Amino acid sequence: MDRLAGELLGVLLNDDGQPLDDNEHEISEHLDNEYSQVELDVLRRVCNIGEVWCIGAMDYKTRAIHMALKSGYVNFMAIDSVVAKSLIQRVP
Repeated sequence: MDRLAGELLGVLLNDDGQPLDDNEHEISEHLDNEYSQVELDVLRRVCNIGEVWCIGAMDYKTRAIHMALKSGYVNFMAIDSVVAKSLIQRVP
Protein backbone atom coordinates (compact mmCIF):
# COMPACT_ATOMS: atom_id res chain seq x y z
CA MET A 1 0.00 0.00 0.00
CA ASP A 2 2.70 2.41 -1.06
CA ARG A 3 0.17 5.07 -2.13
CA LEU A 4 -1.22 5.37 1.40
CA ALA A 5 0.06 8.43 3.28
CA GLY A 6 -2.44 8.34 6.11
CA GLU A 7 -6.01 8.12 7.32
CA LEU A 8 -8.15 11.11 8.18
CA LEU A 9 -11.80 10.93 9.24
CA GLY A 10 -12.01 7.33 8.15
CA VAL A 11 -10.71 8.01 4.63
CA LEU A 12 -7.39 6.68 3.37
CA LEU A 13 -5.40 9.43 1.63
CA ASN A 14 -2.37 9.65 -0.66
CA ASP A 15 0.54 12.10 -0.26
CA ASP A 16 -1.45 14.86 -1.97
CA GLY A 17 -4.37 14.51 0.45
CA GLN A 18 -6.60 12.89 -2.15
CA PRO A 19 -8.72 9.86 -1.22
CA LEU A 20 -7.44 6.59 -2.61
CA ASP A 21 -9.52 5.31 -5.52
CA ASP A 22 -10.24 1.93 -3.97
CA ASN A 23 -13.55 2.20 -2.12
CA GLU A 24 -12.81 -1.00 -0.23
CA HIS A 25 -10.13 0.91 1.67
CA GLU A 26 -12.56 3.42 3.14
CA ILE A 27 -12.62 2.82 6.86
CA SER A 28 -15.77 4.77 7.69
CA GLU A 29 -18.07 2.26 6.00
CA HIS A 30 -16.99 -0.35 8.53
CA LEU A 31 -17.64 1.80 11.60
CA ASP A 32 -20.67 1.68 13.86
CA ASN A 33 -23.74 3.48 12.45
CA GLU A 34 -23.75 5.85 15.43
CA TYR A 35 -20.31 7.19 14.49
CA SER A 36 -20.51 10.65 12.96
CA GLN A 37 -17.86 12.74 11.28
CA VAL A 38 -17.39 15.77 9.10
CA GLU A 39 -16.49 15.47 5.44
CA LEU A 40 -12.96 16.26 4.29
CA ASP A 41 -14.01 19.38 2.38
CA VAL A 42 -15.73 20.72 5.52
CA LEU A 43 -12.56 20.11 7.52
CA ARG A 44 -10.56 22.04 4.93
CA ARG A 45 -13.00 24.99 5.10
CA VAL A 46 -12.84 25.01 8.92
CA CYS A 47 -9.06 25.04 8.65
CA ASN A 48 -9.31 28.25 6.62
CA ILE A 49 -11.28 30.09 9.32
CA GLY A 50 -10.33 28.41 12.59
CA GLU A 51 -7.99 25.98 14.27
CA VAL A 52 -7.71 22.33 13.25
CA TRP A 53 -5.12 20.46 15.29
CA CYS A 54 -3.00 17.46 14.42
CA ILE A 55 -1.47 15.57 17.31
CA GLY A 56 1.15 12.97 16.54
CA ALA A 57 4.38 11.44 17.67
CA MET A 58 6.89 8.91 16.39
CA ASP A 59 8.57 8.94 13.01
CA TYR A 60 6.10 6.65 11.24
CA LYS A 61 3.42 9.37 11.59
CA THR A 62 5.49 11.96 9.69
CA ARG A 63 4.17 11.11 6.21
CA ALA A 64 0.52 11.41 7.31
CA ILE A 65 1.15 14.64 9.22
CA HIS A 66 3.00 16.14 6.26
CA MET A 67 0.12 15.21 3.94
CA ALA A 68 -2.46 16.76 6.30
CA LEU A 69 -0.48 20.01 6.55
CA LYS A 70 0.27 20.48 2.87
CA SER A 71 -3.29 19.52 1.87
CA GLY A 72 -4.84 22.11 4.15
CA TYR A 73 -6.61 19.68 6.49
CA VAL A 74 -4.81 20.97 9.61
CA ASN A 75 -3.13 24.23 10.56
CA PHE A 76 -1.83 23.58 14.09
CA MET A 77 0.31 20.74 15.43
CA ALA A 78 1.37 19.15 18.68
CA ILE A 79 4.25 16.86 17.71
CA ASP A 80 7.39 15.40 19.20
CA SER A 81 10.94 16.36 18.21
CA VAL A 82 11.33 13.25 16.02
CA VAL A 83 8.37 14.24 13.84
CA ALA A 84 9.49 17.88 13.84
CA LYS A 85 12.94 16.95 12.51
CA SER A 86 11.44 14.64 9.89
CA LEU A 87 9.04 17.35 8.72
CA ILE A 88 11.87 19.87 8.41
CA GLN A 89 13.77 17.41 6.20
CA ARG A 90 10.75 17.22 3.86
CA VAL A 91 10.76 20.98 3.20
CA PRO A 92 12.38 21.68 -0.21
